[in-house]
Amino acid sequence: MNEHPAVAKEYETLKLRLWKQYEHDRDAYTDAKTDFISKWTAEARKEYGDRY
Repeated sequence: MNEHPAVAKEYETLKLRLWKQYEHDRDAYTDAKTDFISKWTAEARKEYGDRY
């Protein structure tokens, strides 16, 4: 994310929203981030190959 500040900002925004929504449900908070993480992990694999 260091090389993609817009993605980092989007992730920050997501985490803050989810924190408020799932403050007392850690599993739901983690599950709610899954699509974002999966999407950008796949993009990182395309860009960086086997590094990630």
